[in-house]
Amino acid sequence: MTLTDTGTGEVSSGQTISDVTFNVSGITAINVGSFTQSGSLINVNDNGTETPVAGSPTHWIPTLVGTNVHLTTLSGGQPVDMIVGLNPNQNPGFDEHNPYINHVGTFTLACTGCTTTSNIFGVSLSFGSEGFVVDATPATAVAEPSTWAMMILGFAGVGFLAYRRRGQKRFRIA
Repeated sequence: MTLTDTGTGEVSSGQTISDVTFNVSGITAINVGSFTQSGSLINVNDNGTETPVAGSPTHWIPTLVGTNVHLTTLSGGQPVDMIVGLNPNQNPGFDEHNPYINHVGTFTLACTGCTTTSNIFGVSLSFGSEGFVVDATPATAVAEPSTWAMMILGFAGVGFLAYRRRGQKRFRIA
């Protein structure tokens, strides 16, 4: 799974990705020992500049409740390794949560019961230490324009036939 913060000019750590929860059909267990996390780390300084940090992220933790997989960096203590977008703005609060994953974090998780036909659904993201949550549920289907055109033509055709029949004279033999 790759999480990308496409935001630019974020003004606080409350606008950074800190959690993701998703449901996987068929999952029965996760192998925490095989969990990997990667991404380049940076410190965001009070003046808005960024300083590269050596190493890889280590603070994300996976858990499984039912079929819901939860990845979080808010597992206790001060949250770090949150994913920050490009060019964060100057803010004295940013450095309280250093280091950050710079723009893109990649997570690999082995699971029991998962297959190539397993579905992932019910995705939600949390931002920062306040836990602001955004659901990323799939949109419902919307008819294509060609479908609408055929339906409108069909109604117009039925209306035209009804109009023509109304003008015809009817003979009745008694």
